[in-house]
This record gives sequence, C-alpha cells and structure tokens, in this order.
Amino acid sequence: MDPSRLLTEVVREWGLRADGAFRPEPRPALPVLADDGAPALLEHAPDGSPHEHLALRAWDGQGAVRLLRADPRRSLLLTSRTDPDDDLRALDPYDAGTAIGALLALLRRPPLSQPPTLADLAPAWLADLASPAVAAAVPRRFLDQVRAWTPGLVDAQEAAPVLLHGDLRPATVRGDGAGGWVAVAPRPVVGDPAAEVASALAPWDGAGTSEDLRGDLLERFYAVVDAAGLDEDRARAWVVVRTLGALAGRLVAGPVPAEDVTWATTVVKAVQR
Repeated sequence: MDPSRLLTEVVREWGLRADGAFRPEPRPALPVLADDGAPALLEHAPDGSPHEHLALRAWDGQGAVRLLRADPRRSLLLTSRTDPDDDLRALDPYDAGTAIGALLALLRRPPLSQPPTLADLAPAWLADLASPAVAAAVPRRFLDQVRAWTPGLVDAQEAAPVLLHGDLRPATVRGDGAGGWVAVAPRPVVGDPAAEVASALAPWDGAGTSEDLRGDLLERFYAVVDAAGLDEDRARAWVVVRTLGALAGRLVAGPVPAEDVTWATTVVKAVQR
C-alpha cells in the first residue's frame, strides 16, 4: 500500500488527527495529534530495525524519542514529535560530537534479549573481508587490523555488553523542541559502548570543504569519547572495525561510490594518526 494512504488510514484507526503535511523522507511520516492532543509523529518504517520499538520502549523517552504506540507487524511507530530537518548535520564537529556522546551515556541500558549482539554480527563482517572487491578497495594493513582486533572487541569479558542504539550519527539525532536532543531511528544491537563511536563519524554538512578533515574527524572523535566517558583505545579500535566492516558489506553487495570508500579510509587514518 502507498505509505501516504497507509498513514492516513492509521490516523483514523488509532483515533489521531493529522497536523501537517506528509513527508516521504527520511522515511514516510505524518505529523499528528495524539488522542490527548499532544504533538506526535506517525511513521512507516519498513526498512527499520524490527527491534526499534523494543529499544524505544526501554529508553522510555530518556535520551531517545518517546514511543507512544507501535505496530511492529506493519512497521508503524507513533512517537513524540520531532522535526526531520532539525538534526546535528549542520553543527560543527565538536558540538555535534559532544551532543552524540552525551546521548550515548544517557542511552546506556542493560541488554535486551531480542537484538543481535556484536559478537553475533562479527563473523559476517570478517567473512566479507575476503572478498576481492574489498581487497581491491581497502589497504591490506587495515583489513589485518580488523581481523586482529575483532575477537577482543566482541569479547563480553573485556567490556560489559549494554543496549546500543546501533546507528547514532548526526542524522539520527533531532531537536526535542525544548532545546535538547533525542535519538531517533535506532538499529539496536548489544555490545561494548565504545562501538557506537564509529557511527558518529558519518559525513556532515561542509565536510567536503574542510581545510583539515582529519583534524575535524579527530575533534569529533574526542568530543564523543569524552562526553560518553568511553575508553579511548577501544573506541579507536572500534572505529576501524565498524567503519571497515560496514564498508566491506557494501562492497560485497555491489558497487560503492568512490567518495564513500575515500571517506571510510580517511576516518580510519584519522583516528590512528
């Protein structure tokens, strides 16, 4: 069914009132008023995580958008209102990193049983490293680092696993309407808190014209680590592993834009300089 039509039907079904125009991006959403008159956002998230509603319920509005209602079968979420245009992408590296780090600390919760652990996911990214496409795009020394560091990083004895957002980056942090920030669109996983730093080093507005991109990346890295109270060495290693693991998965699936490969290798070099 067309997403706009689906959301319109759900508005009637759930006793909501439309309160703005339908938006197709970043995922289909319709501003609404809940049955108590509170501003809310109704979203259709077929490409989201099947565990998103569980994580949002666990956070209960503390550091993340508040979940008001969910229908996992139809990939529907009703949350407190946020503006998709009000995110961290336009902030400078330090301010954005500090905001992300503060949220990482606030979102730390005991593990849920349903989301995968980073240890569950590790065999897939390690297998992807053997692809000829990966070997052609990524320097061998970086691939060797991923292979060498992954076992220790996913070892629960080295760092107590917690519930992680899984994709906390500038575009998945929005203003809460009261001067603060909240996380949205989690892809929950369970593992070492330091693993979250890699997502925070996603491209931001103006990154392409930076006179010192590696310096800006390091500034954001340190801001996240300091605000979240993370172990710096583990965070560095996780940036290498998760950045290249994600890139390897994309390269195995098909062609990847050259600028995306360049960004990933620049991030890896920056945190190790």
